[in-house]
Amino acid sequence: MKIKWMVQGLACSSVLFCSTIAAAADTLLAQVPLQLTAEQTVTAELWGDRLPNGYANDLLIMIKDKDKKLLTAHAPSIKGGYNCQLQPIKLWAGKSARQQLLVSAAQGDWHAPSEYRVLSFANKKNVREVCRKHGTGDASFCQGR
Repeated sequence: MKIKWMVQGLACSSVLFCSTIAAAADTLLAQVPLQLTAEQTVTAELWGDRLPNGYANDLLIMIKDKDKKLLTAHAPSIKGGYNCQLQPIKLWAGKSARQQLLVSAAQGDWHAPSEYRVLSFANKKNVREVCRKHGTGDASFCQGR
């Protein structure tokens, strides 16, 4: 009888353990259109593992064309956060200026309320973080770079 209870206990604990792992599955966190050139508009998607408390980690940005074909992917240096967002922006003015992608993630800490990264997809084979910022959301944090 004791062996039966032990087996049932182990089965229940393994089910509970596996259900917490499944709760952190890949989730589409954000999606925005991004104009790479005058002729090419793509979709930027932010994916991550969202935990039950709302925190998302293992972030990955995927750039897809209008046919949903993957053009490139990039893992930003932000480790994770709450309420992860994407925003197309232009840091530099001019006709040839391309849109960049602003990635933001709230950190849940009063010392560093949010983290920001600006990504350039000018060269899809070499995606660059052109700006990093920890702290408040000052709109001019990367001007002049």
